[in-house]
Amino acid sequence: MSRKKKDSGSREPERGRSTDDNLDELFNMNISDARVQSQNPPMGTPRYRDPDNPFNTWSGKGRRPEWFREQLEKGIAPEEMEIKDNGYP
Repeated sequence: MSRKKKDSGSREPERGRSTDDNLDELFNMNISDARVQSQNPPMGTPRYRDPDNPFNTWSGKGRRPEWFREQLEKGIAPEEMEIKDNGYP
């Protein structure tokens, strides 16, 4: 008894598609757009600033960033990194 292989002609186009294409359809967005969105600065008012790199800020909420932990290990107090006047109303 021989088994006949089912006709898989209708499934062929899906095999050649990339995972990115499937994700695009699922989330209705382009993967490259998601990468750009993830590089945006975090929302919220910054409360702390890195003394070594003023572009590093942290709102004080959530997980402590690596630069903040490193400064604490150096002996710098959180009050020294606090932004006194951040210019926000």
